[in-house]
Amino acid sequence: MQLTLDGATASNYLDMQARQKAVTAIRAAGHDPAISALVVLGPSGAAFCGGGDATEIARIRSEADVDVWLDSIVELYLALLHCPKPVVAAIKGQARGQGLQLALLCDVRVAAYGAHFAEPELTQGVGCAVGATILRQFVSYGIATEMVYGCREVGAITALEYNLINSAVREQELMPLALHWAQRLATYSAGAFAHTKRVIARNMEMELISCLPAARTMHKQLFVTGKGFGTAQSAQ
Repeated sequence: MQLTLDGATASNYLDMQARQKAVTAIRAAGHDPAISALVVLGPSGAAFCGGGDATEIARIRSEADVDVWLDSIVELYLALLHCPKPVVAAIKGQARGQGLQLALLCDVRVAAYGAHFAEPELTQGVGCAVGATILRQFVSYGIATEMVYGCREVGAITALEYNLINSAVREQELMPLALHWAQRLATYSAGAFAHTKRVIARNMEMELISCLPAARTMHKQLFVTGKGFGTAQSAQ
């Protein structure tokens, strides 16, 4: 099954509606015996995911708004971690902020050579607690600080070196490779894969949940007081 991230723009920024649509599809696929694997990708002609929708953040006015926004993001991330089926990310264009985080929580990540990866939150006055927590599970402290503090955008070859993706290929080879991975993982015993994934994902889930109190506090201070959020294209 192919799951298209639908942010309705060329940069494919995700808002709450797009995230909830993805959650619903992931959960349905997880319970559907006819579906053996998921391939997550961006819409035709659009990026994989340029991040969160800045207009959504601009509408945050209260602490309750922060909770709703943050819970929507984490719900999507947990849906990926809890999905018992193999999930493969097929990445072209941008994978920034929420887009990179979402990709990292897939079981396998393949990217076109032209793909770009970044955690640009600090340049936009947005904290990066959740993003940094996820990123730190994949890369060294030095690379994490380079990407989070430096907001450095890296290409597919560097992302491969950083262990952010599993393979980099020409764009025309992207979907065949993603489908190859999905089909390969689907050949395993479904029960054995699901149990193994649960064990592998456990530490990531624990780290994600444990960072939430600090993330809530940080975002409430930044958004509700109006200190920190500036002009932005994407967030979190």
